[in-house]
Amino acid sequence: MSPHHTACRLAAATLFCLLATSYARATEPVDVTVKQAHQLLEQGKPQAALPLLDAVLASQPQHAAARFNRGQIWLGQGRVDAALADLDQAIASAPGNARYLGARCVARVQAGQAEAGLADCAAALAQPGNAANALVARGQARLWLKRDAEALADFDAALQASPQHMRALYGKGVALTRLGALLRQQALQALPGADRDYRDPALAVSLSDQPA
Repeated sequence: MSPHHTACRLAAATLFCLLATSYARATEPVDVTVKQAHQLLEQGKPQAALPLLDAVLASQPQHAAARFNRGQIWLGQGRVDAALADLDQAIASAPGNARYLGARCVARVQAGQAEAGLADCAAALAQPGNAANALVARGQARLWLKRDAEALADFDAALQASPQHMRALYGKGVALTRLGALLRQQALQALPGADRDYRDPALAVSLSDQPA
């Protein structure tokens, strides 16, 4: 190989390295911003997270993690169609991501697409790795479907896989509250005075826990 060809190859390699480094530096701040937004969501501050995610998506519309996190915000606000639009794009960019599939599972169930939603949960559970997030998603979906005993089983399984999973713990509390209300309702229907030994304020349940 001539010295000229060698020099050209070295120049091309150097240019490639410079471009790769420049791209990495450009994407790093975006990823940091998405992580900041996610932490704000974890702290219960979606309104603080939203403008950060909007800014990221304005420059990188295909950023899967930003789409996922914004979809979670829309879902929490009841904007199911907007949530599904973001989650669809997140999954298009990262088809095997269990978190994204689980989130779309819940969104689809909320949209009345139970079969498609539970199929997403099944796909999430089929992915390798810790299944806790996928189990929590299926538990949430089953709560929406009023399948509370199955939801409780999912949250218990998630806590076995990840004992410090607070969304699993909270979901378990919701499922137990619902199941407790159902048991009280069944008892009162069979025996209207079944609660007579439990009317002391120390034992009484709050009105919000009463069966509907």
